[in-house]
Order: sequence, then structure tokens, then C-alpha cells
Amino acid sequence: VQLWRPDGTPAGRQSFGTSVRALAFGPDGRELAVALWRPRPAVVVCDVASRTEVAALQDAGSRCTALAFAPDGMTLFAAIGWG
Repeated sequence: VQLWRPDGTPAGRQSFGTSVRALAFGPDGRELAVALWRPRPAVVVCDVASRTEVAALQDAGSRCTALAFAPDGMTLFAAIGWG
């Protein structure tokens, strides 16, 4: 994932080692949620500044088509199809 600053300059890259299915920034821009496939599907939440994983929801990423944070940043919504 290529990260960009608001002025259009590159801010760095975050590699997840697999295909990204969906992503969403938290409302304050500090967190990035990413749906991906590892050995198992997962949705991970990363700290943007340190580029470290701070949370993971296992078995949720393979059919995830969209992610969104609530305006207060306390809830992450995931559109997941199981059928």
C-alpha cells in the first residue's frame, strides 16, 4: 500500500505480503484497517506512524469487500459475505 501526504508527496509504503481486499483510514488518520489474505484471512488494524499492527481479526478478510470506521473511531465496520 502506497501512503501519500495531503500535498501529494509520498509518505512511504506498507507491505502486507499478500493481496489487499479493502482498506479504510480511521477518522483521525492514525489507524489503517486492511482486509487481506495471509495464511488465513484477516482484517488488521495498523498504526500509520509506526507502521505496526495493533489488532487483528482472524478469519474475516477473505470475503471482506469494504471497511469503514465510525466517526468516533471506536467501531470498525466490515462488509463480509459468507455465502
